[in-house]
Amino acid sequence: IMAPKLKLIQRRVEKARFLNWTSAPSYLLPHGLVGLLSIFIGTHLVYCSLTGNLSPYAGPLYQAELNGHDEYMHKIPYRVLIYAISTAMNALSGYQLVRSAPKDAQPLFRKCAVFQMSICYFILRFMPHT
Repeated sequence: IMAPKLKLIQRRVEKARFLNWTSAPSYLLPHGLVGLLSIFIGTHLVYCSLTGNLSPYAGPLYQAELNGHDEYMHKIPYRVLIYAISTAMNALSGYQLVRSAPKDAQPLFRKCAVFQMSICYFILRFMPHT
């Protein structure tokens, strides 16, 4: 009973190996580059959250207010902004690349891209700085 499942997994891995992972739909939306940027900044933000360092979530003007300067707090933290934009670009370019994926994985990739764009919208919409 395990052999058919193992063969199915092996077949899917073989299909995934032959995808062109470095292709991009256009030079304005380089899927690989913005994906790496999204992963690195997202990992940095998660690490800072887990260690209790919340300074990446406070914008530069909020930091000045904490240091005794009279500034405003309505600036979006640049790391979170870069993360949200790069993740949205990655999702958009991934949505455009869905046709190069195996047929059985295309609906999942489309749904994941739409979900990722929705998450980026909520990041920017519900930040206390906006």
